[in-house]
Amino acid sequence: MKFIAIVLVLGTTLFSCKNNKTAAEVSAPVNTPVYSSNHSDSTFFSMRKTSCLGQCPTYNLFIKHSGEANIEAKYHLPFEGNLTSTFSTTELDSIKSLLKTCNYFNLEKTYDGPITDIPATITQVYLDDKTNRVKNRYKGPIPLKQLELYVHGLVMAKEWKLNLNQH
Repeated sequence: MKFIAIVLVLGTTLFSCKNNKTAAEVSAPVNTPVYSSNHSDSTFFSMRKTSCLGQCPTYNLFIKHSGEANIEAKYHLPFEGNLTSTFSTTELDSIKSLLKTCNYFNLEKTYDGPITDIPATITQVYLDDKTNRVKNRYKGPIPLKQLELYVHGLVMAKEWKLNLNQH
């Protein structure tokens, strides 16, 4: 299943078409999450995938310590809108393990380069009284990319439902 998700992600990235939306139209999340290290109702992990000129999946994902997740699905996904789902304890533990593997809290703030029309993946984590925000657009470390691909695979495999608690 993970292999299929990785193939889908790579295939989507490689075969791009024109998208008429600007980055400003798709980049800002609707609701700013509350980050805290231990409260089950606070966000500990977020991931934003930005748009490109093609068919790059574009969304803002927020995962709470409890496993409750909200996504603002924008473009090029099989679902769209403000949706909710739940991540299992095993999935949360896997994300935390990958954060440790990539030494997330010691990563640089930005990985970028002089290349156009590639999307960025922006992650932010607040865990164990530590926080970091990393923008990975070009040539980020392989363990960071593995974390991003794992979380994206989970996003694609989840059953998302309309978020009835949005304001």
